[in-house]
Formats: sequence, structure tokens, C-alpha cells
Amino acid sequence: MIVTKKILRQWLVACSKDDFRPGIHQLYFDKNKIVATDGHRLHVHDYDHDLPVGTRIPRRVLEAAMLLGGVIEINVPIGDTELSVGKHILITPADTGADFPPWRQVVPGTQAYSTELTARALLQAVEDTPTQTINSVVAITLEGVVEAHPGDAPHANANLIKDAVKASGAGMITLRWSDPLDPIVVEVEGFLAVVMPCRV
Repeated sequence: MIVTKKILRQWLVACSKDDFRPGIHQLYFDKNKIVATDGHRLHVHDYDHDLPVGTRIPRRVLEAAMLLGGVIEINVPIGDTELSVGKHILITPADTGADFPPWRQVVPGTQAYSTELTARALLQAVEDTPTQTINSVVAITLEGVVEAHPGDAPHANANLIKDAVKASGAGMITLRWSDPLDPIVVEVEGFLAVVMPCRV
């Protein structure tokens, strides 16, 4: 599987930077899905190559590969995972010592509200919406941005919403949610983000 740095950066947006949490300090490959989380959000990218279910690559290995320049080739022979970058080969053990969380359980099923808007409109709305700073998190209420009954608009960390929209690389976005304290789903074809809510 060949991966460009641009794609890899999109994958790593939601990957935990905390190496004391090895279970989420890695990308997880689930057939043709690449999954990353930091505990506050979950990003799922579709990819047109199947890798063995359970393949995990630590963030620090992927960051090292990006520093080497060029495109990155990921191979998963029996056992360890190999990343080839030009003349360099980085090998990461098949067992990173930490299980990735059961990510499918985090993705909400049917949700009460859904709205479709352009990525640009959503980013602008997030910029224009009054914020509250709570424990150093810039929280927004998307009332007026999305159609919902008063008080039912989702509450979220503004930066996580922006990151999800940018990582999607899409023009049109679907937002789904049920109530202000339920996760918000940002969805386009080939990409899904779940952003955990925050109280405002």
C-alpha cells in the first residue's frame, strides 16, 4: 500500500500524541478502514487496499517515516509491519503491546437530527459562533448553524469540528446528532468522524 505524506497527515489528525496511552497512540487498520482516536474524537478513513484486520502502526513510527521524505509504502508480510521510504525500511512489531479500543461501539447508530452543508459553510459557522472557554476547551453550540429544536443543537470543541472537516477533504458534509450531550458525527463518502460532546 502506497501512502503520500498528505494522506498520512490526514490519518494522524485524530491519533493520540500521548505515548503513555499506547492503545490509541497508533493507527489501526480494519480491512479497508484506517482508524485513529485520541479519546475525544474518532476518525475513520476508507482506503482502497485491504490490510490484515488488527494491523497497528504506532504514531512515532509513522512520524519518523514522514521525516525521511518521499512516499511511504506499507507492507504487512506475515508477522511484523514494514514501512519502506526510499532506501529506508522501518519495522514495527505486529503486536504493539496494546489493544486498540472497539471503535465500532463508539460510532452512534440512528440519530435524531441530520443536516447537510458545505465544508466552507460549516468552518465559517464555527468561526462566527460565539464560544465559551471551559477548562481551556473552546466550546461552541451549533444553534443557528444546524436546524434543530431550541436547546437540541450539539455542543462541541470547536477545534475538533474544524479538524474533522479538514481531514474529510470534502466539499459537502453531513452532520448527525441526537441531543447536545451525544456524540456528533461528521460524515462524507469515505470518511466518518465522531466528535465527543462537551458541556457549555
